[in-house]
Amino acid sequence: MAQKRVYLEAADSFSGEKVKVEWRAISGKTNNSYVIKTEDNLQFIDIIGDDEVQLKAINDLYYVEEKIVFASDINDGEEVKLGVEKRPTASLKIVAKSKETDRDEPASYEVFFEGRMVGRGNTTRSSLKYELVVQQSGSYQIITKSPGYSESKTDFDVQIGNPSNLVEMVVYLEKPGNQVAIRFTDEQSGKPVNASVKISETSSGKVVYDEAAPNGVVLFTFKSGINYKITGVSKDYREYSKTLEGSQREDLKAVMRPYAFIEFKITDSRTKRPIPASIKLISPSGKTNTYAYKEGEKIRPEETGDYKVEIQSEGYVPSSGTVGVASLYGSSVEPVFTLVEADKQFFINVIDHYTKERVGNADFRVFGPGGEEMPGIKQNENGTYYFITDPEKSYFIESGGKGYQPVTKSLKEDNKRFTLELYWTPEVTHSFKLMEQFTNKPVTNASLKIINEYGKELFVYDTKKDGIFLTRMEEKINVNYSIVAEGYQSDAIPKILSSNAQELYLTPIGTATYNVEVIDLVSKERLKASIKYFLDKKEIDLVEYEGSDRVEVSYGGNKNYSIEVRMKGYTSFTGLVGAEMIKGNSIVIPLTKDAYLISFKIIGIDDNTALRKIQLRINAKGGERATEKFVAKTSIYEADLLGEESYTIQVLADGFEAYADAFKVSDLVESNFVKTITLKEAPKTIIKEKPEPVAIVEVPEPEPEIVKPEVKKEEAPVLAVVKPEPKTPIIEKPAPKPIQKPALPPKEKVAAAMPKTVSQMQAEFNKKTSLGQRYLLEEVYFDQGSSKIRDAEVTELNELAETIKNNENFVIEIVGYTDNVGDPRLNLGLSQFRAKAVANYLFFKGADPDRIRSNGFGQEKAVAENDTEENRAKNRRVEMVLIKN
Repeated sequence: MAQKRVYLEAADSFSGEKVKVEWRAISGKTNNSYVIKTEDNLQFIDIIGDDEVQLKAINDLYYVEEKIVFASDINDGEEVKLGVEKRPTASLKIVAKSKETDRDEPASYEVFFEGRMVGRGNTTRSSLKYELVVQQSGSYQIITKSPGYSESKTDFDVQIGNPSNLVEMVVYLEKPGNQVAIRFTDEQSGKPVNASVKISETSSGKVVYDEAAPNGVVLFTFKSGINYKITGVSKDYREYSKTLEGSQREDLKAVMRPYAFIEFKITDSRTKRPIPASIKLISPSGKTNTYAYKEGEKIRPEETGDYKVEIQSEGYVPSSGTVGVASLYGSSVEPVFTLVEADKQFFINVIDHYTKERVGNADFRVFGPGGEEMPGIKQNENGTYYFITDPEKSYFIESGGKGYQPVTKSLKEDNKRFTLELYWTPEVTHSFKLMEQFTNKPVTNASLKIINEYGKELFVYDTKKDGIFLTRMEEKINVNYSIVAEGYQSDAIPKILSSNAQELYLTPIGTATYNVEVIDLVSKERLKASIKYFLDKKEIDLVEYEGSDRVEVSYGGNKNYSIEVRMKGYTSFTGLVGAEMIKGNSIVIPLTKDAYLISFKIIGIDDNTALRKIQLRINAKGGERATEKFVAKTSIYEADLLGEESYTIQVLADGFEAYADAFKVSDLVESNFVKTITLKEAPKTIIKEKPEPVAIVEVPEPEPEIVKPEVKKEEAPVLAVVKPEPKTPIIEKPAPKPIQKPALPPKEKVAAAMPKTVSQMQAEFNKKTSLGQRYLLEEVYFDQGSSKIRDAEVTELNELAETIKNNENFVIEIVGYTDNVGDPRLNLGLSQFRAKAVANYLFFKGADPDRIRSNGFGQEKAVAENDTEENRAKNRRVEMVLIKN
């Protein structure tokens, strides 16, 4: 189908100057976009058939201009020109004036639009007016600073216009007031009280201070002529409120009155340890409340008088009494109840360490002295496990569950009621670390919510350390975040560290994200350069997008940013980033090229032999001569010239008039750095005086060599380098690589020999180099397919148990292995059971179970090939690993 080429150009509708725009062309027939093409810096589209095309010219400083072009109304190669109208602006003129003297003062100004700085400047005594042109209507804020005056923040609205609207403002400056300390103290003890303090102006209700008072002290400057209201709130205290008139010269004391509390202490009559219990409290008016007792937890009474108390705890005889409350403020009451145990049962709750909720599907087992599992474990309606043991024997429990790490604990007769906490396994534990973008500092004063793809909010555990939060997910799902962090934007940029770990980067309020655009100073062509970005002279990360040259950085927030840009063939740029570099959404960095290859095309002479004989001289503005060379293949002269320099060119040729011209490299951008020289034939007259000769470059045809031109005695010889013709490379096809057999899995290093005695073990295990070392337990034997230790007494294990008992810092892991005979899944279980049997042996010999772990790897991690019975015997082993010393 026939096509018509249409060239596109946009110009300022007022000045007629050419404007660079983004073109968009939409087919009226197919609604598809035409590709905007560029040739010799001219933009065009090829219209297909009799299509009608909607054109749009887009530039941020101009209104969008549209036009419909009909293929039937234009000719091939015709130009379509659109006039674009400039957007309106506003001109700000700001003066700072003393509120006391009504005299203009020099000041510094920072102007913000929607939180983004758009202007900054200073005034002096000789020039007291600050002027700024803005291009957007809306709400602006000016921050004014002047020596001897308080910082001023002024909000105002601006309406832009065309021509520019004039906005004149006066900012009044006030002298700073005196700063005093407000000290919040306990009425009874006089000790400081950490309170949340709010200070507001009574006339307007405007809150001027709303923060926590560290150590009970607030520093605040009260201004004259303004009345204030101070409010202090703290847990366990009555709210403090006071109104002050005018400025304050001396420190203030804010006395806070504590509430009265009832703090119960409920203990076992025999062990004197706190026990879980239910407290039923009946007020003097008959109102009943029930509380779950927790040691140290306080109950705030609502009435004065005598309260009836009933205490119940499972396995104990109930108790009752009376507690008197004389006042709702002041001193607290601390009643003590001692309960007598009703039976000899153990009561154990299994909870999630993070959520503190009961683990309903926990695996809970009790083992006797010989390692046998004890039957008869029961659960009551609250999910508490209870059972009876022989007080003359030793027992230990194991608990775990899906997604939880197994826990082993010895039972003690003096602690029959306790709570066992289970920790999530690494496989289901997902961590999210909040980081400040670019500085990589942890954000600790934040809260995080996580919503899964089904809209359900997941439990999030705040570790209170380095901004790290944990949540539990048993399968990989998509989640959404909700982050609240003071001083930061709510959006976060995720960075995946692993399948279970992410970092969420937060951007401080007051900063904005910009693209970094590196361009050629002369051609304005966009360059792909190496970029480093710095905040306060410390390098920070760039935001880069895969498959794109796009680079983003943060700028603003009154911080010092600098940038370093490097590119081969260009002069590097290093310096501070300023507002003047920002163009729209980009920070623009122009680079100066070391030299531009300029081509000189001679019109009038077609023969290469004659072209070589012409005299061509190029001089810089300061007189320095540039080196030119003749390229026979293209019949063109070339020279490397500086982009910002001005040059003159002279050409002499037999039979032609002398040619001379001045030019700049920037003048040749549109011609793709080609300067055309048209020689005119000279009239046939006799020239009495021959022009002063210039250097003639003689270049041999085939080989590249340095040519010495003809020169005058006083001139230095001019050298020209001719590039050789490219040679066709010979491509050798590499021989195919031989097929290699897959490598066998690497073998584990053979474990070290276990020391024989307690003293030898202590000496070995206390070495720093022993940490993580594997030791072979050579005296431990099992029957085929059995996890029961063959011998009732094993000397090696007895010595190891005694060593662990005598060294409280030692933590070990028992690891079991098998050969490759049989089902791998059964081998894995067998290795784990054997490791557990060794750990149980150590438990009953007095070793602390909290410092002994066990694991098994089945037939994995072999130390020898499984090709002979001798080698398989080497793989059937139990090892000890030193975890901590």
